[in-house]
Amino acid sequence: MRQIGIPFLLFGKRLLKKPVYLLILLLMPITAFGLSGTQAEAPSGIKALLYTEAAQGTSAQSMQRMVEELLEADGAVQFALAESEQSMKQAILKQEADCGYIFPADFGERLESGDWKRSVRLYCGEDAMLPMLVNELIYTAVFREYSEQAFIDYAGTAFGEAAESREEAENQAKQLLNLYLTNGSTFSFSYDGTMPQAEELSAEGKAALRAEAGDNREALTENVAPVRGMLALFMMLCAFCGLIDAKRDKEVGRLVWARHKKAMQLMLILLPTIGGAAVSLLSMYASGSWTGFANEITCAIIYVVALSGYVAVWGLLFRSEHAVVASMPFVMIATILFCPVFWNLKAVLPILQIMEKLFPVSWYLGMV
Repeated sequence: MRQIGIPFLLFGKRLLKKPVYLLILLLMPITAFGLSGTQAEAPSGIKALLYTEAAQGTSAQSMQRMVEELLEADGAVQFALAESEQSMKQAILKQEADCGYIFPADFGERLESGDWKRSVRLYCGEDAMLPMLVNELIYTAVFREYSEQAFIDYAGTAFGEAAESREEAENQAKQLLNLYLTNGSTFSFSYDGTMPQAEELSAEGKAALRAEAGDNREALTENVAPVRGMLALFMMLCAFCGLIDAKRDKEVGRLVWARHKKAMQLMLILLPTIGGAAVSLLSMYASGSWTGFANEITCAIIYVVALSGYVAVWGLLFRSEHAVVASMPFVMIATILFCPVFWNLKAVLPILQIMEKLFPVSWYLGMV
């Protein structure tokens, strides 16, 4: 035990004097807070503003019901009321909202008379694709509110029936409309979920509108873990720092005294990896990326052991310190490229799933 404990303390003391290793440990919480802060500040969906001009009578009641339906709807599009047309414009200019709709006071009368074209004014921001998505929800709300009365009026008057039979025709029309709107035979849709970034949101909109063109950019943002992935990448750097020390100590003969040189080299890799794992756990807990004590500790232990073994095998492939240093940029770039840290390439090309399994960061992200 003494033969293991003393080298462990000496190696640890030497490790704390290495500026590169300390810099990596410092960057871990900074990166975690930076990425988690960006995610927290990102919009949770499309924000659309509604403004209705003053209306009276049944038109006002219909308008109010339609607006309330939009405000209460759940999904990726969030509707809110604007105090005035000017406040709506200001919110869109300040990028506090993505688009806005102004309904005229006589909107119901225009629909009834057929003079409904260009009756609703639309204001949109920089991304002109988003209103094309929101428009469909507006059309749906208008249809639900105004279609019933329009269909009933049509059924009661279109065929020149006698006045006494119109009421029966209108009742039958209402029953049929309610039946086919509720039995699942009528087409309908909604936009569900939340989008983490405005850029990704735009890509999702374009993917929805260009599905036939095969735009798969939305798939690139599924199941990615930037905070945890970056911390796992820093832990991998810590392990490589230990491998470089082990190679240097072997070349200069610092381990000639050790009875089990392979065990000492493995300890040199394991020690900085454990330190990186400890800082990683603290960073995830402080930044709000924590998923539970038992789960995080278990996954961290498994990852530390697997990562240490992976780097030790890497040391067998690259014999010298300079060879290890030269190979590090390639393995780090490949890890970022193929592992779901910032994007998920296997969602576009499933064959890349094989490449992902070659890097320990993907193992860790798959465990949690």
